[in-house]
Amino acid sequence: MNLIRAFIAIPLPAALREEIYQSLASLRRDAGQNLVRWVPPQNIHLTLKFLGDIRPTNVETLKRSLASVTAHERAFEMNIEKLGAFPRISRPRVLWIGVEDKGRLSSLHKRLETVASQIGVDPDRNPFSPHLTIGRVKRHVRKKGSAQIQKAIRANLGVDFGSMRVESIHLIESKLKSTGAVYCSLYTANLKN
Repeated sequence: MNLIRAFIAIPLPAALREEIYQSLASLRRDAGQNLVRWVPPQNIHLTLKFLGDIRPTNVETLKRSLASVTAHERAFEMNIEKLGAFPRISRPRVLWIGVEDKGRLSSLHKRLETVASQIGVDPDRNPFSPHLTIGRVKRHVRKKGSAQIQKAIRANLGVDFGSMRVESIHLIESKLKSTGAVYCSLYTANLKN
């Protein structure tokens, strides 16, 4: 049986993804292509729940569950905030843009944890921290390269990313290719307006 690698996310409008990507041009230049694998603009999104490899038979169950979750949730504004890194700026491995959580994202995440558990997906081990992944530090990076990335992040902390209206959540399939991940929306669950 072929499994589907999937996650539940809030995609960003194409214009906003491109605006974010352009706003980060100096960060990409300062941090360097040889130190960081940058997320292409079409793949920038906010993951609400990573599902991993799921059975194709679970897709219909997930569609029904997502429709049930969003039937009671209203659309809302989401502020896209500052730059950061996991585990921290002083030891960057994943570069991200933070998303302000006024409780709506955490509430959705909690409900999606319940949905995911119904198909056998374990709950997240780490607390939910809404963010947009923009790059991953390459494995070979040493102390000097890490310092260069830290300096680049700190130089770009003042970049403003704006906000967006969240009107839907998506069940997305991630197909891993030699050129990187390709995302395909399997289902869109609209929030109430």
